[in-house]
Amino acid sequence: YTDGVDSIVGSYRSDSFGAEFVRLSQLGQPYVVEDADADPRLADVRDAYRQAQIRAVISIPIIKGGRFVAGMALHQSTPR
Repeated sequence: YTDGVDSIVGSYRSDSFGAEFVRLSQLGQPYVVEDADADPRLADVRDAYRQAQIRAVISIPIIKGGRFVAGMALHQSTPR
């Protein structure tokens, strides 16, 4: 579902969402960003978030056999 932004449904390398996303996902922990423009953890991928119009995100890791295999995420174009 999208509302006013382009869909980014597809397959991506996990590091496309930043080092902190990868770290938390591998630990099986949720990744929450309240404002992508202000969050220092996104310094390595801030431009990609801007291009995708992502200002806020919550991602829950999917763990299979004790290993991170995917993430289910909800993105928003405004900060939360």
